[in-house]
Amino acid sequence: MVRRMRHLRSVTLLCLAACASPVLDPKPYATTCTQAADCAAVFFGDVCKSVCGCANGAIATSALAQYTKDKDAANATCGPRPAIACAPCMEPVLRCTNGACAL
Repeated sequence: MVRRMRHLRSVTLLCLAACASPVLDPKPYATTCTQAADCAAVFFGDVCKSVCGCANGAIATSALAQYTKDKDAANATCGPRPAIACAPCMEPVLRCTNGACAL
């Protein structure tokens, strides 16, 4: 019985690690800029829970290809989601402040 409980506990912990919703974190992406045109507006957070994913952060355009790859991979793990009609996102205003991209 104890052995079975340990196995169940291990499987549960493994699922919690593997089944968690993917969250896009801003830390791995470059934000260095010299002007606003060097920046791109992106979404950070749980891609599975935020179906519309309006921009809430900014990264350097040099990091955009990696961000897009990471976001596509994260979306692929979400599974089926309900069809939701999203309202248009607010147009972000990008800034380059003290050499870092910002909204």
